[in-house]
Amino acid sequence: MSTTRTAWHPAFTVFLRERRPSWAEVDAEVALAAEPLRIDDVVTLRDGHPRDARDEGQSLRGLWRHLRAVMLVEFKSRARAFRHGDLHRLLAYGHLWCAERKALPADVTLALVVPGINDALRGELAAAGLTLGLREDGYHEVAGLPSPLVVAELRVIAAREGDDVLRWLAVEGALTLAALRWIRQHVHTGSDDMSMQIDEDLEGFYQYAKELMKKLPLEERLEDLAPEQRLAGLAPEQRLAGLSEADRVLALPDAALRALPADYLATLPADAQARIHTRLGR
Repeated sequence: MSTTRTAWHPAFTVFLRERRPSWAEVDAEVALAAEPLRIDDVVTLRDGHPRDARDEGQSLRGLWRHLRAVMLVEFKSRARAFRHGDLHRLLAYGHLWCAERKALPADVTLALVVPGINDALRGELAAAGLTLGLREDGYHEVAGLPSPLVVAELRVIAAREGDDVLRWLAVEGALTLAALRWIRQHVHTGSDDMSMQIDEDLEGFYQYAKELMKKLPLEERLEDLAPEQRLAGLAPEQRLAGLSEADRVLALPDAALRALPADYLATLPADAQARIHTRLGR
């Protein structure tokens, strides 16, 4: 419930139920969302820092010019692209921000950041009677709303601005070493901020982790795995591939080692013979 419930609310609900037509139903205290509404990011003007039109930031350079008093940013990832209802939800965020903070709609910019423009977004805009003003720079504006709305298309922006991190956010399989280096420096630092933590409960976690793992050096991928985990799923010949004859012998169980002729064991390197003697207690 977004507003304070007064003693008059139950009376009004009973009144609606009593006076309703036979074909209508009245329910009270219905949750409008499964979870509390939260905007992904809020951008505001910094106190004591006058706006400088020459400073366009290091990336998303065309986005910052749309900032008025505040910008509400909703990000749609490759794991969860724009879906039906997302536009109305973003508009609701804007209305709620104005209602709770007594802000003017014209001062609240709504920014929808998407990997690319899909059919769901086109359909929702059309159903709302809105037109997407496509721009070559990827910062598309939507007119006809109380609050300014800009749709930032990351595929276009990443190509124009040459930004590897934006390209990774927008395009599957586009993770470069430069982007990986940025992710490891800024995202995997054990932040105490719960909103910055990445865990298995987040949608798309395994896709995210798999992409990063592909770019890690082999020794880093295996670092936290026990020996049996590293070998899991390999055929016997694959497990032994690249081993010397002595290492292959040492890989045998004790019972098999005892069955080997002493004259054969004597042909092995001295350190291998010593390890065999230790294992068999000879």
